[in-house]
Amino acid sequence: NSNAKTIADGFVSRKLAEHYVGLPAPEELVAELSRVFLETDGDLRALLRAIARHPAFWASMRTPRLEAPFGWAVRIARAGGAPLHFEGNEFLARCGTAVLARPTPDGFPEEDGAYADTNAVLQRWRFARLAEPYLVQTIPWSWRTAETPMTPEWRQRIVDAVALRLVGGPLSEASNRAALDVVGRAHGTPEEVAAQAAVMVALLPEAHLR
Repeated sequence: NSNAKTIADGFVSRKLAEHYVGLPAPEELVAELSRVFLETDGDLRALLRAIARHPAFWASMRTPRLEAPFGWAVRIARAGGAPLHFEGNEFLARCGTAVLARPTPDGFPEEDGAYADTNAVLQRWRFARLAEPYLVQTIPWSWRTAETPMTPEWRQRIVDAVALRLVGGPLSEASNRAALDVVGRAHGTPEEVAAQAAVMVALLPEAHLR
């Protein structure tokens, strides 16, 4: 009936606004999404387009949010070409966010704090280390052959390559320094050093933001 539909549109609109924009969800965005929901009979494509057009969405970009475990694991797996099932299910279970494991129908929390405790940090570190063989694939093979000279310029280039795949652009100055410090102290072949650099970038703050 119309009352149930109105309740449904309010719930869906608010959940979408909370996920893609922020908490608390901007009421003007929720109202706009509710209007679109009713007009399109709940067309999710129309709702996502409405979010992308709304000023609140673009304003939210100035305040990055922590990526939930599922989104971060998918990012790591896709960047390196790893199948998510290689460790993904176990990782999510250890984080307490296994697929279909939520006992209530409201979904896992949207609050950043729900994914920022000590266990969450340790599990992301473990997952990144296990994904090392895949993460190194974000660096071109010709840059990590046995004959590659490991110059300071090379170190910066491999850090930038991984950052482009995981973050979408250069690292912040502080994160870039941290990555170069780790790479500068790493030992081994160019392949091994590049792999350590890839894992390091995956553990930097920028790689964990939405």
